[in-house]
Amino acid sequence: MFLPSDLAENYDENQPSIGNIDSDGEINKPKSGGTITGCPPSVVFCLYFLVFLLVILYNVPTTYIPLLANYHLGLDLSHVKLLYINSSLVTFVAFLATYLLVERISEKNYIVFGVVSLIFEILPIFYFALFWDNDMLSVNAAYLLLVSMLFMGAQFVTYALVCSLLSKLTPAEDAAFYQSLTYTVLHASIILSRILAGATFYRMPMMYTCICITICWLFGLIWLSIEYKNLENDENWI
Repeated sequence: MFLPSDLAENYDENQPSIGNIDSDGEINKPKSGGTITGCPPSVVFCLYFLVFLLVILYNVPTTYIPLLANYHLGLDLSHVKLLYINSSLVTFVAFLATYLLVERISEKNYIVFGVVSLIFEILPIFYFALFWDNDMLSVNAAYLLLVSMLFMGAQFVTYALVCSLLSKLTPAEDAAFYQSLTYTVLHASIILSRILAGATFYRMPMMYTCICITICWLFGLIWLSIEYKNLENDENWI
């Protein structure tokens, strides 16, 4: 729906030259490796760690939230569905805003903002774990769950941008390998996070889980700040 009408014409005009075609129709690649770019390995590992972190910090809270809403706040199933509907709406708005602003704001700035905002997914869960036996929790505390769900909905954009940046910074001829590795990290993170969240729905285990993922978040944030300058293609890369 959002693709330009002259995409086919512009595609042929903007294609970079990757080599010369001889009389037999074979492509002779340049000795320098063509226009394909690479990047420092630490950047690739950092982006894969962000993929792991984003999936963990989405699946763990989304496993806790329905249980907290039911067992601690007494919310009905319809209220839980409303939480997920609002999260889906935020996801749609975030993707639309990203499409409109992607030419004005760099992808890496989006990613940094998304990683920083991950803390707002952890704090509400830690709050409920801290006041696990407190009878003073009211239905108004459900707004904390709503805030957590809204930020989690926006993280779908961050995940997409991380994968997009990863595809740009890795060699094109090895795209199948890097994409397969991305899916491997994705599914391994889903399995680990579901097992972790399902086994820790108690006060102290939940607190320990929040502390551990907070440490992972801080580690990822520091690593991202170190690699921030390398998240753009460098003309010296080959």
